[in-house]
Parts: sequence; C-alpha cells; structure tokens
Amino acid sequence: MLELGILKTFNTETHKAGVQLVGSLTTYLDDIAVATNIAPEAMTVGNYVLVAIPGGNPRDACVVASWPAGSSGVTDHGDLDGLTDDDHSQYLNIARHDLVARHPLAVLDSAVCSETEADSKITTHKNNASAHHTKTDSSEIDHGSVQGLADDDHSQYLNTARHDLTARHPLGTVVPHESALNNIGNVNVPAPADNDVPYWDNAAGLWKCKAPVAGGWNASLTFVIDGGGEVITTGQKGHLKIPFACTIKQVTMLADQSGSIVVDIWKDTYANFPPTDADSITASAPPTISSSQKSQDSTLTGWTKSISSGAILAFNVDSCATITRVTISLKVERS
Repeated sequence: MLELGILKTFNTETHKAGVQLVGSLTTYLDDIAVATNIAPEAMTVGNYVLVAIPGGNPRDACVVASWPAGSSGVTDHGDLDGLTDDDHSQYLNIARHDLVARHPLAVLDSAVCSETEADSKITTHKNNASAHHTKTDSSEIDHGSVQGLADDDHSQYLNTARHDLTARHPLGTVVPHESALNNIGNVNVPAPADNDVPYWDNAAGLWKCKAPVAGGWNASLTFVIDGGGEVITTGQKGHLKIPFACTIKQVTMLADQSGSIVVDIWKDTYANFPPTDADSITASAPPTISSSQKSQDSTLTGWTKSISSGAILAFNVDSCATITRVTISLKVERS
C-alpha cells in the first residue's frame, strides 16, 4: 500500500527518515528506509513524501518519493528526468535487438540487400532444382527418398554399436544373442517352478532345472559316537534319515584322542528299516582311524556313493581301541 506523509526528520548518515502520515496526528513512522535513488538534498523537512508499506507492515515501510510542500509533483510522463536512460531492460532496444544470436539464419543489412531483393533471391533459389530441390512441402517428400538414410543421425536411439555393450548387460554378455545361444545344447525344462535354476545333466546330455539350495550345493551329514568316557564298544550306534538326494564326496573322522577305530555305514530304505551288514555302502574301505586322532578319505574306493531322499543310514562300529568319542562327517553334494 502507498501512503502520503510529511517528512519530519532525515538522517543523512543512515539515509533514514521520520514521517507523519497525512490525515493522522498519531501515526508516525520513525527511522524508516529511504529509496537510494532519492538524493539527500531532496529530503527537506516539511516535504511531502510517498511511503510504500508492503503488506501494511510499518517495519517494512520505505520512502519512495519526495517533493516540496505546495507542489503537486510531476504528473506528465514527458516532464520526468532521465527519459533517455535505459531503465527498462526487460524491453528490446537497438543494442539488445541487433545481435546475430537473435537472428541465427542471417542478419539482413539493407545497405547490402533490401527486403525485396532478399525475397526475390529466396524465390529463385526455391524454384531452382539444380540449386536445391523442387519439392519443398513436407507432404511432397517421401522419407525413403531422402539421402543419408544409413547415417547415424539419431543418436538418441539404440543401434548395434550402442546396444551390444557388456555394460548394458551386467549379468552376462549376450552380444550378439544368437551366437551366445548357439552352444547351449538341448534344454529339457517342461515345467520349471518359480526360482528354479538350470543345471547340465551330463549323462542325459540335457539342460535341466532344479530348486536352488540354500548355502550352496554341498552339505555335511554328521554322526557322533560317544562312549560316555569309556572306550567305544562295537555294534550299531544309531541311525540318520537323509531328507534329500545326494552323492557322498568325502568322509572325515575326528576322535577325542589318538587311537584306532573302524566304522561301517549301512544304507536302506525306510520301508526296509533297520539296515543290516548286507546293506553296507563302504565295500572294503570303511571309514578308519589307525593309531591317530583323525582321518579323511575322498577316494571312497568301491563305495556306493548315491543316497536317495528318505534313505536311512546306520553306523556300526567294527572295532575300536583307546578312542572314547568320534565324529563322522560325510561331505555330500545335493542333487
């Protein structure tokens, strides 16, 4: 809002004023800002002043004009000073207009070529097939007849070079797709389940799929025989039911002290439980510790290594000396 006031004080050092609003003996604005374009000599006590009060907040008030009392001020635009100043930079003047950047195709200089001459030259060029072409309307020009169709003019689209990059395929290189699939071999996945993973069945010569195994494809089947502080006696010591199909890869034995022990392993189905000596899977190479505290065998000569899901394993001590506790660990690969 704008208010008319009378200048009561003016501080030349701080360029601030005290103003009493016209028509009010009680409204006095003290120490308010004065526009910097008002010269100190124009701020004579007793002058009329125009006060801008943004949002009606006196704290933000500012004197924006001052004139002597009894004067009506300038009312005609032509009487203002500084009419030749460039006070309106938002509009074009000669300097801001006459720039090549504003006329990228050409700057028409009337001293070189008049507007009429320019129109004539453009018309001549347009209709000269040898200089340009006779088809000028977009409806007349067929895209297929344009030259340079093989040029890479559209870099925003994928072409072979921009598509066939390993960086665009972080899980693996599939470039080109055809050659990457040429040697994949036969695939036999009639109804894979969600999250199944592919694997190669070398015996069948086929790619198949199976459910992933948490923690990897290897597992350990562990059985502990404890003599309760005494040397382990012979005979069956317990059974394990195997919940998944697997193949035995290695057997490890760990004893509580140096000694000797031989443990046979028997296998049978749940329906035929319990297993017997006739069901031994270790042939003539049962897990053995001989005058030591440990043993490990990954050769497994003569073993029946395959174990079906649900099979029962029995652990039978054939002989033992000194050892009072032993752990038998079968490293298996799930299938």
